[in-house]
Amino acid sequence: MCMLNLFKNTIIVVLRNIYVSLIRVPISITYIIYKFRSKSTHYMVVCDHIGDTLLCLGYINAYRNQYGIKHLTFVTTESMMSLVEGYGQFLDKTIFLPKNCLRLILDAGKTNFGGHVIKKLTGITIINPENAFTSEFFLYPSRFPMMSLKDCIKFGELHLESDAKFIAPYFQHNGNGLIKKLNVKKGKTVILTPYAVVTESIPFSFFDRLSELLFEREFQVMTNITDPEQQVAKGSRPLRCRLEEAVAVAEYCGWVIGLRSGILDLLCYARCHIIALYPSDNCYVNFFRLSALEGIAADLIEYRLSKEKHDLSYLIDYIEQRRTI
Repeated sequence: MCMLNLFKNTIIVVLRNIYVSLIRVPISITYIIYKFRSKSTHYMVVCDHIGDTLLCLGYINAYRNQYGIKHLTFVTTESMMSLVEGYGQFLDKTIFLPKNCLRLILDAGKTNFGGHVIKKLTGITIINPENAFTSEFFLYPSRFPMMSLKDCIKFGELHLESDAKFIAPYFQHNGNGLIKKLNVKKGKTVILTPYAVVTESIPFSFFDRLSELLFEREFQVMTNITDPEQQVAKGSRPLRCRLEEAVAVAEYCGWVIGLRSGILDLLCYARCHIIALYPSDNCYVNFFRLSALEGIAADLIEYRLSKEKHDLSYLIDYIEQRRTI
């Protein structure tokens, strides 16, 4: 039975690779050549992850200056609209594509052949850190233990100089309307972020118990969600806010605790306390470390989980020590 399953899985992998190499990547390259044929602008196409998009936008002024780009068109999906608006002064034009179209473009770099073709194209830069791991330089984060996601984008994708300046986002929306509606304690409210796309989830009971312990210490607790069907921690209230409101809300509440996720990249530029959690078996803590980001405003610690009872005790003790700061 084991040999049969191994054979079936091998066949699936082989067929998938054949499809990607012979069908998906050529279609992707053809679409790119057709879609981005204007010679009057430079296109920057970025995957629609908050952290990746934030890093690209933060370095976009340095990128333009280093390569003498006079007109730049930023391409992503509507889910990143709020973040893009925080850098409007550095962008000449923005194109929001359907998610499936963006995915098709990003897939061009899934093979070395596709990656080499893209490099030959002028007037377009495609940023997708997932594809960077297929190139000869960035194979896997484990081979470069000190490399971070910031390094991958700044040096591996954008090829910037080491002194390239990162610019934090600026949002005109101050979030006052939402803050008033939430009616929470200033500086004494904890936002829990238990959901992540890349980081593996942990038992939700951890956040339930953490919420209870925080309530015992007279904190208010909210659980950040993106879908009304998502579970919230026991006793907490759901929090749904737009990206341009997130920084202001975090600053008012004072505390953010949760799994390492893209929203934490953004909230590192809020003046608040952040505790970023990593599952015990996460191999890429160094690669995704938030401390590598430039110019962060948050009081940040990054913690690898081990045993729930010990972890909860450590976190509560840390919060008690920092709550007066």
